[in-house]
Amino acid sequence: MKKPLMALTVFLLVLSVYGTAGYTQGAEEIGSLKLIYSGYVLKGQVLKVGTAAEVITLTVKDVTSTSLILRVVSINVSTDLTLSPGEFKDIPHINLAVSLKSLRADDKVAYIDVYSQNGVLINPPKNPPKVRVYLNTTVPDAVVGQVVPVKVNVENLGPGEIRNVTIEMPSIPGLKLAGTSGSRTIETLSGYSSASPVVFLLTPTRPGEFNVSVRVTYYNESLSKVTTVSEPLTIKAYTSPRLTVSIGGTNSSRINVPQKYVVSKNGSLAYIFITVSAATGDPNFEFAKNVSVELKYPEEITGVEKVYFGTIKAGQSADKAVEIKINGEGIYPIGAVLHYKDPLGNSHDLELGTALIVDSTPPRIVVKKVPVIPTEEQVPEVLENTLENSKNPKKIAESVYAVISPYLETEKTIKSLERTIKYLEASVVVLLLLLLILAYLAVGYYREVKTFRRLLLRKRKYKTGGLPKKWSRDELESLVRELRLEKVKENLPPEEGFRL
Repeated sequence: MKKPLMALTVFLLVLSVYGTAGYTQGAEEIGSLKLIYSGYVLKGQVLKVGTAAEVITLTVKDVTSTSLILRVVSINVSTDLTLSPGEFKDIPHINLAVSLKSLRADDKVAYIDVYSQNGVLINPPKNPPKVRVYLNTTVPDAVVGQVVPVKVNVENLGPGEIRNVTIEMPSIPGLKLAGTSGSRTIETLSGYSSASPVVFLLTPTRPGEFNVSVRVTYYNESLSKVTTVSEPLTIKAYTSPRLTVSIGGTNSSRINVPQKYVVSKNGSLAYIFITVSAATGDPNFEFAKNVSVELKYPEEITGVEKVYFGTIKAGQSADKAVEIKINGEGIYPIGAVLHYKDPLGNSHDLELGTALIVDSTPPRIVVKKVPVIPTEEQVPEVLENTLENSKNPKKIAESVYAVISPYLETEKTIKSLERTIKYLEASVVVLLLLLLILAYLAVGYYREVKTFRRLLLRKRKYKTGGLPKKWSRDELESLVRELRLEKVKENLPPEEGFRL
């Protein structure tokens, strides 16, 4: 009786330490046996089942491609149990049974169900998960603006279960994520299973190469938080650069400046010059393939209808020249259409309208009567002949006079002005002569006054008391004669003055 009591004590202690198992898949019953564990076991792993009487150990000895070998040990039993997939075996004397669901020989893992009549699994195994995250897409090469579906696959390649799986798509410059959230959640992922793919929709907003990765966070059976990052998925976005087409023509291959309006003639040749240019950008991701320009001729013009340029990358340009022949007389418009394919092979067409006009209209001779205008020398003769041959010369003369009279009056006015100017010139000359004479007289008078004053001061006599004496008439006349004589002496040469 003591052994059962000891076993029960051990069992109760074990329960207090480990608690009940959380891996029971349900309350399935087989007879009096109840399911106490359903899950994966690894080679070398030990399961302990506690009953009221004892603790039973189940040790995984080996996992092969065809069977599972368990070592069962209890108080009364010690044996090896071999099971094949789908086989159910009851272990006698301990009220325990094991069922093998599946095998994974490469991983040495088996999936089993353990049944007991009144036992409890003491230490549920903490199996490690093995999470693999990878991305794929059906559109690895896209054009700018195209929606790219990115599928996120989460696989658990290990025996352990994972829970609260969160998948996050980070923001990537140049890729626009559809929707308002870049996060998805998976509640539970059991061992050796795959979750349904999670799809994110990305749209490239510019050309280039993008590496897309997701971050996956989950909790393992030990309730530890684990984060893993997927391998990057490369997405390439392409676009065609903006293409510009310049078309002109000449009537000679030696002319290097093409025109939009070409003048030619019937039966001659003309030349069309075409330039296709691509805007600047990344030539690795921005280019146009199979570029060609289709020329639309009228019936009277023959020439190459399609001009091929091949692939034109961003920042490049290509030139081509074609020869055409004009087989008619008239004005002929030539249309053009640009054809190309984007980097993914989608075709594009751009109508260019009328590219140039060819004018082969022949020149026309127009005869016009041009009036002959006589020269100035011929005018009198022409006028005289006209009056002689006229039936009404008086009327013509009056008309002529009405035309020339303003010029005649102007001539009279000019002559009158010329006479007035001559009179004014003569008056000015006379006035200048008078001014010179007056100036000469004024200078002579000034000199006489100056000499008289000097002589007067020299001859002045003073009365008693110092006052000047008044001059009598005779004295003044005598003084004037002396003054004139002295003036004459001053003007004579020195020798003649000495003789006087």
